Amino acid sequence: MAGGMSDIRVQVATAKDYPRDIERFRNNAMAMATSSEEVAGSCFYNLPRGDGVEGPSVRLAEIIMSCYGNARAGARVTEIGEKTVTAQAVFVDLENNTSVTFEVSRNILTREGRRYSDDMITVTGNAACGIAFRNAVFKGIPAALWEPIYKAARTASIGKDRPIEEVRRGILRHFAGMGKREADVLRLLGLGSVDEIGRDELVELKGVASAIKNGDCTIEEAFNGEGGMTAADLNAQLRQKRNSK
Repeated sequence: MAGGMSDIRVQVATAKDYPRDIERFRNNAMAMATSSEEVAGSCFYNLPRGDGVEGPSVRLAEIIMSCYGNARAGARVTEIGEKTVTAQAVFVDLENNTSVTFEVSRNILTREGRRYSDDMITVTGNAACGIAFRNAVFKGIPAALWEPIYKAARTASIGKDRPIEEVRRGILRHFAGMGKREADVLRLLGLGSVDEIGRDELVELKGVASAIKNGDCTIEEAFNGEGGMTAADLNAQLRQKRNSK
């Protein structure tokens, strides 16, 4: 977020002269987020751990930012400590004169208590920046504007016309390439057979794959769960929460 006060004043003045078009924002962001199954699948994440967390991803934040207009956002690592790395993100709405700051800390110790290598600390710092950026953007832009796009992306992630059997095979192949067997995936979902994997479960799996890819969690964290609960229990919580909305 480089630039002095004079640059910011120019940007604020420009934003006032050319206010954003909300309808155009919605149309453009929706078109981008649902342009393909791959893009749609990258727009949300599913963390099957703790109380269960599901939401819009950093990839969707990038799409929303590119279409929203008259706003600035950026993230940087602010501290590398002995046990954690901390990143800070800032979102500024130049048109409405509002801003949001968000900090994220990530652990840089192994389970054995050893400090990560320098390369892994860099990777962890980048992941922290991505999460902080995502959170700042979605705090700064009203949820009423991006939630419909997020929901549409979830639906589009498994395709409209493809047979469910084909989608199942694809996601199982994806996790097989990461060393997880069908039995592991079924245990994650709390199901007894592949035929029980429906569209809701496929969306969950797409979210898990996105979380792993974007550094929100490791594959072992996703499949093993945390806090003394199984991943199946955690995903059951997710489904119950979603159905109660």
